[in-house]
Amino acid sequence: MARYHIYCDESEQVSDNRYMVFAGIRIKEKEGDKQKEKDLSNEIFDKFKTLCHGDDDAWLNGEFKWSKISAKTIACYRTFFLRFARSADVYFACMAVNRTTDISHYRRLLKMAIAHNFIKYIVQDEPQAKFVIHIAYGKQVPNDWGLVTRINEYLQTLKEVPKGIKPVEEVIISEHKQNNYGIQIADLVAGACNYYRYSQNYKLKDANRTKKEMTNHIIKILKKLHKNGRFNMWLKKPKLV
Repeated sequence: MARYHIYCDESEQVSDNRYMVFAGIRIKEKEGDKQKEKDLSNEIFDKFKTLCHGDDDAWLNGEFKWSKISAKTIACYRTFFLRFARSADVYFACMAVNRTTDISHYRRLLKMAIAHNFIKYIVQDEPQAKFVIHIAYGKQVPNDWGLVTRINEYLQTLKEVPKGIKPVEEVIISEHKQNNYGIQIADLVAGACNYYRYSQNYKLKDANRTKKEMTNHIIKILKKLHKNGRFNMWLKKPKLV
């Protein structure tokens, strides 16, 4: 039985555009290696993080994040993202949402919409597949707010999902992103797609050169992945489950 981990996060650049971009990353768990309590992305991350050791501690400073891209960190970020994206079992998706209404209360639910996109197509061919969804929330929470039940019920309304299955096993909600590299990379993808597609700052001649360079690097990789069916981006207002 295949098992997948999905990592979700968002980018909101309030100052100069009216869209939020939500990003998701899907990683397939190794056969026979059940890691229900383990962040699967850590294993992939550990393969590459030594690339940047010795860079005056400018490497991560605790978190791999869009807002921390700088002249000191960009070389590491570029190398790491390229190698991470080349991992055969990593898939990406982004969704842009119009911010003309207040959607802040629904952020965790909008993150689930990214997961729906991954799940509904996989279960057509792998009806026994199971999923663990990782999201970050800015404060400690006691449980998953019943999201597992609500997501499985919603998936049953989609024509792509076979009747009677409950593919989502768990929704892991982290208080912070620091301990979940998959969510951190989703933050990076969301930030780059938002900056490239919707930010007016990207188009300015005096735009932040470092951010623009990293954006172009990520977008170039994502466009190649799109041709191989490993990246998709869409704009719509999803149903909130």
